[in-house]
Amino acid sequence: MITTRIEFSWDNDFDKALIKARRKVTQDQARIVSNTARRLFRAGARSQPGELPRRKSGNYRRSIKYKVAGAGRYAFVGPTRPKGSHANLLKYGTTRMAARLIPAEEALKIERPRLAAMYAGKL
Repeated sequence: MITTRIEFSWDNDFDKALIKARRKVTQDQARIVSNTARRLFRAGARSQPGELPRRKSGNYRRSIKYKVAGAGRYAFVGPTRPKGSHANLLKYGTTRMAARLIPAEEALKIERPRLAAMYAGKL
């Protein structure tokens, strides 16, 4: 699966209240990145090489989800469909089709300043 990993470094691993707050911050930031990734799709039939995939049916756009793991240390943002090699065709391309941009990676580039401000303000 093509996922973008959002990772943070935390100091204290033993305080339960801090772990809960850390998880909440990570979840909020992953939600922002996944929503931005969904908004990056444009209407149209085909995308050109080096562009974001376009939406025809909307299945790929709707499948972008996030998952928080590692006691809130990191989150994965990416599509749940298409699975396996199908998803890699978009990222790496084939002999007949050039690679496309990955929405979650582009969303993370766009939202990085906002996420840094959120991280600095919460914990």
